[in-house]
Amino acid sequence: MRQRRGYQLHVGTASILLVFLTLCLSSFAVLTLVNANADKRLSDKLAARTKAYYEAVSEAERFIGEQSASGESAGKDFYFDENQYLRVSVEHAGGTVQITEYRVFTDEREMIFDENPFKVTR
Repeated sequence: MRQRRGYQLHVGTASILLVFLTLCLSSFAVLTLVNANADKRLSDKLAARTKAYYEAVSEAERFIGEQSASGESAGKDFYFDENQYLRVSVEHAGGTVQITEYRVFTDEREMIFDENPFKVTR
């Protein structure tokens, strides 16, 4: 009687599979490291911008308090980014202080916009 031989996995096939898996895992590890580094830089930039914004808010509140004590109507801009500022205006009317403007503005004069961000080719 003839015996049936089953499928055998050769040593070379296992080695190739091991090398391929090692390369895949290494490339995924490198991509994860690059992505984590980019996320950290973005988080640091956002944290610095948020801190600058709240410092501008603090200065604006101090300005409102000073204007309330002096009884003068005035307005002022508090820059917290290259192109953004907080505009605050205070008016006095009948012995009361009224905040007429408390808004964030973006100064677009120094910004460069790309009019054609996508190249269309046929």
